[in-house]
Amino acid sequence: STQSTWGFGMDCSIQRCSGIQTINSTMGTISSGSYTDTWACVWDINPPSLSSIPYPTPIAIQLTFQLFDLEKGYDYLKIITSTGTSQSLTGTTSVCLSNNDCWLNGKCIKKNNNTLGVCVCNEGFTNYDCSLSNLTIKAATLRLAFQSDISNTGVLNGFKLSYLTIYKCPMDCSGRGSCSFGQCSCSSGWMGIDCGTKVEVTTDSTKLPLAMIVGLAIVVSVLFIVMILVMVYCIKKLSFKYRLLRSVPQGPNLTLVFTDIQNSTSLWSEYENSMHQALILHNNVIRRNITRWKGYEVKTIGDSFMVAFHKPYDAIQFCKNVQFELLETQWPDNLVSRSDDCRVIEGPDRKLVWNGLRVRMGVHTGEAEKEYDSRASRVDYVGTNVNKAARVEGKAQGGQVLVSYETRMIEEILMESFESIGVYSLKGLGKHELYQLETVKGRVFSSPISTNVEENEVLGVCNSCNRPCKWCKKLYKGSNSRNSISKSFASRSEVST
Repeated sequence: STQSTWGFGMDCSIQRCSGIQTINSTMGTISSGSYTDTWACVWDINPPSLSSIPYPTPIAIQLTFQLFDLEKGYDYLKIITSTGTSQSLTGTTSVCLSNNDCWLNGKCIKKNNNTLGVCVCNEGFTNYDCSLSNLTIKAATLRLAFQSDISNTGVLNGFKLSYLTIYKCPMDCSGRGSCSFGQCSCSSGWMGIDCGTKVEVTTDSTKLPLAMIVGLAIVVSVLFIVMILVMVYCIKKLSFKYRLLRSVPQGPNLTLVFTDIQNSTSLWSEYENSMHQALILHNNVIRRNITRWKGYEVKTIGDSFMVAFHKPYDAIQFCKNVQFELLETQWPDNLVSRSDDCRVIEGPDRKLVWNGLRVRMGVHTGEAEKEYDSRASRVDYVGTNVNKAARVEGKAQGGQVLVSYETRMIEEILMESFESIGVYSLKGLGKHELYQLETVKGRVFSSPISTNVEENEVLGVCNSCNRPCKWCKKLYKGSNSRNSISKSFASRSEVST
């Protein structure tokens, strides 16, 4: 016989073996190759003893078939152990009629309505009839004997298998690891050749574990980053706050404007859908002019605005432009056609006098205390002058702009067209003279309830018509403006009743 050492890829069809081939490796592949004539091949699998492991002698050899195609009834592969026991694997048919022909280890699949099919094997089984699976032979050595005769069915594919030597591990690794070639790979926390020794964790009380150090470093880093972000946020907030407090209107020329829509409650009740659209148009007009005249939107309450300006002139121009733009706005048809508070009215010259929402405005000039609202990130104003501006707006009617005496007397707006409407009691603030700013020509307003006759006469206002009397007009006949009479009313002692 012939002896040789074989590793992976041993192929009888290439080696043209005859006699005995000796294999001394722990694992490898054996293949007969395809054949048509008579062959006789013998392989002796004789794995080595491994002196490096506690139990060096093999205890079993595992065979795994990848292919098994021998002629049925004639060809066979015999497996013989070192103790003399044997097992013969014979050829099988390559077709099937039912799942029974697949040894119930697979399914007989038929195509195109054929009566014959082929076996499709389940996982772990092979061969044309799914009759072979992994074979574990408990023996230190094996002999594989392959015998074939002349094929009556053409070329046959033969067989192909891989083998793996199994060595015993001490105590089978005590159930705490995996065995590979006689050596245990222990699970975490265990050690030893049989994985029977528990790993004792010892720590030096004077040193922190690396994991704890890393964890502390991460925590400290995160806290540091959070602290930096909080500081940056606070600095930005404070910076924004102080920049805002410096930039908003302030000082003796601070002029506040309050606005409100006439009869808005009833309009919302009757025309809710139209008022949604109308309020958007109204707010756009107000805010567009706030920007244009460098005002500051203090706050809104419902459909009312509180706006601050650096100069009375800007506030007056804001009010005039808002009234004209509201007049030219395309309001929802449902409002202007059905509501008396929004109806379109033209003057004798066919020019618009009223159209859509009617917004009243009150203007007053004077210092006020600033307060920063941290929740809204806005500056608010408080004080007597804020209350007075609101009271002035409360005396106005829709479409009317009223200003206080303090605003009217500012020199830069003396050329504007104002008309005194008399002296009126402002709730909690006493009696004050109010002026109407001329905006849209043709608008006529009824007068608010005036105070007593004596007060009106002292200020040169006729009680019957609620306007400056003729005597006063004659007294200031040389004035550049028909309304400048009020400029001399700073000292009441100059005018006699």
